[in-house]
Amino acid sequence: MNLKLNWKSMWAIIQKEIMDSVRNKWIIAITIVFVLLALLVSYFGSTAGGTSEDLIGFRDFEFTIILILSISEFLIPIIALMLGYGAVVSEKEKGSMDLLASMPLSRAQIFISKFLGLSIVLFISIFVGFGLAGVVIAAYVGSANWIIYFGFISASALLGLVFLSLAMLLSTVMKRRSTAMGGAVLLWFLFIFIYGIVLYGVASALGFFNPGSVPPDWFYAFQLLSPVSGFEVMVIAQITFLGGEGVPWFYNGVSAWAIVVS
Repeated sequence: MNLKLNWKSMWAIIQKEIMDSVRNKWIIAITIVFVLLALLVSYFGSTAGGTSEDLIGFRDFEFTIILILSISEFLIPIIALMLGYGAVVSEKEKGSMDLLASMPLSRAQIFISKFLGLSIVLFISIFVGFGLAGVVIAAYVGSANWIIYFGFISASALLGLVFLSLAMLLSTVMKRRSTAMGGAVLLWFLFIFIYGIVLYGVASALGFFNPGSVPPDWFYAFQLLSPVSGFEVMVIAQITFLGGEGVPWFYNGVSAWAIVVS
């Protein structure tokens, strides 16, 4: 099989995924969501603790990131899951998978091509959306730590990539689009709510949160194994020091990046 022809065929599928997202306004809608999210949080986020007018106004990147972090943990995974859960199974239901299979590509190459196309859509939305908001915030604030902000955007893109991978896996193994959607929702609840509740519940039941006690190393290790908690550590580690009494040496931004990437 000609390698050059394969890359051309893969690029055709990548382009198709991008153009489909442009036609159905997915990429535009997601980008607008990220722009508005960052701008609104930066401008109005300080009013969460009061109503004084002096709390209204754009804040620096560090403050904006801390405020937007918890919202991003909820929003980015669900966007990535919704973007990818139907990527393969929809082609099967519509019968267009046979057309793709007729191309000089293996099934693995078709999957990779669709994944790359959707990854580009997700990356463009996150980097352009948060990036445009960052330009506006920096213009009003006057000074900005772009290194920290770019680290936050990169971590957000990586979080989205993890959940896009899970969604694509679901889309491959499920036979119906509706079943894949249900699986995507279940995955979202698993990592956003259930995982953390179970982890803290077990640690509490074992008495590790009693006065005078500290959580064991395995508690921190399991936290890092969750892509959502890993995202938290990646972002917060850029702004403040995560060490302290009982905190193991491996609980840091470098470890979080390594685990989430792997």
